[in-house]
Amino acid sequence: MQFIVSINQVKALEWGLNAQQAILFAWLYGVPAWADCEKIDGAAFFNVAKSKIIYDLPILTDKPDTAYRLLKQLQGFGLIKITSKNNKTYFRMLDKAKGWNFEEKGSEKNPTLEAKGRKNIRSKVGKKSEPGSEKSPTNPNTNNPDINDPNSKGSSGDEPTSKKFRFTDDDLVAAQYIWKLVHRLNDEHKEPNLESWANTVRLMRERDKRTHRQICEVFAWANRDHFWQTNVLSPSKLREKFDALSTKMKQGAAHATHQQPRKQSAVDENSAAADEFIARLEGQNRVPEDHGGDVEAVGGSAGGELLDAVREGGGGDVQHLVPAA
Repeated sequence: MQFIVSINQVKALEWGLNAQQAILFAWLYGVPAWADCEKIDGAAFFNVAKSKIIYDLPILTDKPDTAYRLLKQLQGFGLIKITSKNNKTYFRMLDKAKGWNFEEKGSEKNPTLEAKGRKNIRSKVGKKSEPGSEKSPTNPNTNNPDINDPNSKGSSGDEPTSKKFRFTDDDLVAAQYIWKLVHRLNDEHKEPNLESWANTVRLMRERDKRTHRQICEVFAWANRDHFWQTNVLSPSKLREKFDALSTKMKQGAAHATHQQPRKQSAVDENSAAADEFIARLEGQNRVPEDHGGDVEAVGGSAGGELLDAVREGGGGDVQHLVPAA
């Protein structure tokens, strides 16, 4: 295998070669230095076996037919001439090909390009980088090591959406609601990056087609379950286990309908408050059946208090409004 193949990108672009053609031609350019030479019709031809191409250029192809087809394409560009003798393939370089290592003025390979030449090359291979592009590259991950780290801290500015993550105000409120439930179970739990959590909520909405109601209801159920409350502690884990959790929650609800009526517990009341919060979050204005009466305007009901407390970032007492551990 040939470890290094040097490609003259200027000539490759000028001649209209694609990457495969340029790689093969760069390799062929060095073949006369070692291949068997044969005089055919008064001209020097060099033997080039398709198997040798495959062996030396595994990145190019592993099929003999493809190797030969690329040779024919280079012949079509007027760079080489192909012939055969005794069932062997031979080629020779044409005059046009001699410019591979030299400019028209005869300078050596890799010449220094003048400003005009540089501009022409850039116009073919891509646009010039804008000032400061190294800080804001085309690939946002290049100089942003924390972008995929869900535990990294976001900026503390007033904008609801950081440069790292995208989410709506309601996504952030839902993330804060989830954090309140987690914190209710363990007040020593490490504070998360809520912008990252809100971004995950957005992904659940846009890609998984979940509503805010579904997201919050399923997490609230998992937060009350003896097993899942210690295993689902973030939106990312909720997203991973969502189908299983949703199925178990529905099975539990179906089982509960066959049980004897019981007095409404604090958990039921808290669930109703959370239910109303979710409804208001989505603008549904639905009144939970468990209330049994009219619901006051946002801010006066239990759900409104929870929404206000969540938006204030913990400024209010929400322990009596979230599901008990």
